[in-house]
Amino acid sequence: MSTVRILKWHCPVCDLGDEGVDSRCLHCHGTGFTNDITGFKAEARRAPRPPAVRPRPCVDCAFRKGSLEREHDADFDRVRTTERPFFCHQGMPMVNGAYQPTAYLDEFPLGAMVCRGWWDWATTGALPSAPYREVVDPE
Repeated sequence: MSTVRILKWHCPVCDLGDEGVDSRCLHCHGTGFTNDITGFKAEARRAPRPPAVRPRPCVDCAFRKGSLEREHDADFDRVRTTERPFFCHQGMPMVNGAYQPTAYLDEFPLGAMVCRGWWDWATTGALPSAPYREVVDPE
């Protein structure tokens, strides 16, 4: 099974101007992002949301309190124990009462966006504050 490595922070060493050997930062190895901010918590800045992640959780997000979407996704129970991303149900077809993408590439559904509720949970540990199906003001 494929996994995704989430780097939650801008590299604090690159931000401070230390480019390391051969112009590659020794802290983040040239990626510009890291999960290790030990000793740099005051300077730490969150990494931006990638374009493949929905801009905000949908009103029927599976990560909202009281969500019925969890019942239609066999992967939801496994999502908290793996590094495999959870994909938004918006626009995904249902087959035999379960969400089923039409095509995959390397075990990831083509055309599906990463669930914003999952992204927030995976990067900050926070879940959407509004309950399932409550109208949410746009950001």
